[in-house]
Amino acid sequence: MYLGRHIEGRPADSGHGGHAGHGAGGRPADEPGGPVEFLVRVDDDDLHVMQNADGTWISVVNHYEKYRTPRAAARAAVRELHGASLVPVTV
Repeated sequence: MYLGRHIEGRPADSGHGGHAGHGAGGRPADEPGGPVEFLVRVDDDDLHVMQNADGTWISVVNHYEKYRTPRAAARAAVRELHGASLVPVTV
């Protein structure tokens, strides 16, 4: 729990379809090389996070701020949401 919100996260496996756009270069954790694709959920809603080439992370909520970990990006998103729910991102 963080600020009353339930955050879950884990590296994606090869069964995950992936995201288009900025994060399309990510790879499942069980495949070698390159940035890792990571799945993050806030209160059972998906939070789209992406790893940059320099190893930092951004989210769809904080797209222009870099964070050291997916957890830090998720916590920043929770703070920015001020209690609002995430809405689905369609790409």
